[in-house]
Amino acid sequence: MSDRSADDRESRPRTEAIPEPRSWRNWQAVRTGTLPSQIVEMRLYSDAWFVAEAYGFGPYSFLNAVASTRRGSMYDLKPGVVLRVGLALPPEAGVPLVTSDDHYHGGNLFDEVTALASLLLEARLVAGPVDREFGENGDPLGRPRAHDASYVPLLPTTNQAPQIPRLAGQRDLRNLAGLATFPLLSPTAATALIKAARLYQNALWIADSAPETAWLLLVSAVETAAN
Repeated sequence: MSDRSADDRESRPRTEAIPEPRSWRNWQAVRTGTLPSQIVEMRLYSDAWFVAEAYGFGPYSFLNAVASTRRGSMYDLKPGVVLRVGLALPPEAGVPLVTSDDHYHGGNLFDEVTALASLLLEARLVAGPVDREFGENGDPLGRPRAHDASYVPLLPTTNQAPQIPRLAGQRDLRNLAGLATFPLLSPTAATALIKAARLYQNALWIADSAPETAWLLLVSAVETAAN
């Protein structure tokens, strides 16, 4: 199946270049000296427990929210990390009318960065909505935002035993050091990595509630990286 998919892509007519991941382009813009026009923060939801923090990965930093849960379990779903992003790219003009499986993964820049963190930490991690914006109105303390407040990730629950027991545990945000190599990748490699990371991220999220689908997503992630 992998060979046939590769052949299909080779024979498919291309009218335009495959767009690079926005998270990769944003980092490249910062590397070339473009100053972020805006900084935003959003909560990343996880059932893992986090220690330490990770700053200065180009325009991306990961702050430890030291979140607790109502029931007192450190391994329940909670906004455990705050992702701070410096945006050096202009806003997207709009949603493409035609999508392509060469690059499309169903997420935005924030989802891409979160997926890479999920892959590096081997943890369930999903981005919530933007909570605070800095830079657009000149307020040095930033402004709270709730445009997408109704969107908060929901972790499917099940009465069965965990399918991947090691997901419930402590994660050190300093292990995100490997993220520093992301801007060094070629555009093609960066695109493949983001697609594979998004598949991996989605697989972990549904591993307990839909293990059969999670297995297919994990296989697809390996195939995406290999192809």
